[in-house]
Amino acid sequence: MKEKLHILHLEDSSEDAELIYELLASEWPGSEVTRVKNRDEFLGALEQGAYDVILSDYAMPSYDGLKALKLAREKCPQLPFVFCSGTLGEDRAVESLKAGATDYVLKQRLGRLVPCMERALQEAEQTAKLKSAEEHLREQAALLDKAQDAILVRGLDGRITYWNKSAERIYGWSAAEAAGRQTVELFRNAATPEHQEAELAVSEKGEWLGELRKATKDGREVTVQSRWTLVRDHQNQPKSILIIDTNITEKKKLEAQFLRAQRMESIGTLASGIAHDLNNILAPILMTVEILRLKPTEEKYERVLGIIEANVERGTGIIKQLLTFARGVEGARVAIQLRFLLKEITKLTRETFPKNITTTFQVCSDAWTV
Repeated sequence: MKEKLHILHLEDSSEDAELIYELLASEWPGSEVTRVKNRDEFLGALEQGAYDVILSDYAMPSYDGLKALKLAREKCPQLPFVFCSGTLGEDRAVESLKAGATDYVLKQRLGRLVPCMERALQEAEQTAKLKSAEEHLREQAALLDKAQDAILVRGLDGRITYWNKSAERIYGWSAAEAAGRQTVELFRNAATPEHQEAELAVSEKGEWLGELRKATKDGREVTVQSRWTLVRDHQNQPKSILIIDTNITEKKKLEAQFLRAQRMESIGTLASGIAHDLNNILAPILMTVEILRLKPTEEKYERVLGIIEANVERGTGIIKQLLTFARGVEGARVAIQLRFLLKEITKLTRETFPKNITTTFQVCSDAWTV
């Protein structure tokens, strides 16, 4: 409580005012008292000064105490207002308290004035602290609602007690829908080993960090980086669990795509090595065919050499495709008439398979290219 007060006093009697000032000076020496006598002075004082308490007479020739109380509550709703009057009966006292007065004192019993003002100032101080705490809580709640992470608090029984806006956005349940419900009912993941590990770790160590898969309201599965912290009460007893979830579903998808790209790169490197080895294998075969053709041979052997050469060239073409894939070069897109490709395949099968196998080739003359 302040040692010096700034008091606004609405009083029409100078004698009564002097008595009150002497009493107040003995308790709060050096305090400043601003005395007003009518409505205009009272209104001007309210608008100009910052006071700790208002003292007011109840019945005055030029102004009414209840009207002064109403005006004070409009201008300074938290300021203590104490009636100090000689004509305040029981009914009027009750009426004034209902209207918002902090307390009242009869001038015939001024000995009650100091304790009454002390109590009024203490109540005002407590109210101000409570209001400040409530405002602080509202600010914190607003900040939590602006956070991108889902922030929720659940009791030791698993029931939700707090659920912020990001939790609504990620999981689809509104705060009203989630309040009081079991987390296993909302997320449907109580049986997973990760969830059981989190429960055990937070009870033993007081915290846990890891990845969890949880279901949303519409049945989608999301992956979250979850941080659990055990909250204790003033007696250091476990009270609840604070959970902060970061949605990493898209991040996990990108990681999976990156791993697939790495695997494809490894396959490309492997394909490149295989292609070079196959080239080294096929080159001597093709050279041998050319050497054999330099010597006169029977027609049937010439046909066999043609088959060998055609297959080697086909293998060489496949190797070129593998090398193109391994280098990451996009192949050329050209129009192909399948009729000619099918004729080549038919010729290859007729020359390769035994004569007792008949190969038939049929294709329309106006087939489109691809």
